[in-house]
Amino acid sequence: MGPLHRAINLIVALSLLALGWGGLAYFWFIDPSWPLGVKVAAGIVGSAGLYWLWEEYVNARQKGGS
Repeated sequence: MGPLHRAINLIVALSLLALGWGGLAYFWFIDPSWPLGVKVAAGIVGSAGLYWLWEEYVNARQKGGS
């Protein structure tokens, strides 16, 4: 995986992570009037970002990736 590909993956993964978990915190604690489906969707987006970050960086180093 080239450095540009890794940089793009990092930006996308961190964006999903921040928007998902930030949105979940906002919808859950600051403005709880939103429906439960929006809260669940924000949690799923945050989890997808965390999974992407794990697979592309943390787990890739354990598998022998760069």
